[in-house]
Amino acid sequence: MRNYSTVQAYILKAQNAPQGPDKAGIESKLKASSALYSLVTGKLASAAAEFLQIDPDLGSTYNEASAVLSNI
Repeated sequence: MRNYSTVQAYILKAQNAPQGPDKAGIESKLKASSALYSLVTGKLASAAAEFLQIDPDLGSTYNEASAVLSNI
């Protein structure tokens, strides 16, 4: 659908929501989602900085990101 403004709005809402027990995992997924948003909107410097902020413990557990990348 390529409705990237909606993606950004949901990322901001999730970042401001109260956090549960897996706070680090959720933060890493939100950073990855934000980095992907920056990448597809052409903000390459922001995307690079956001990718570097992702916790390495996320590893390959965020499979939804590969689905997003395949649609870009």
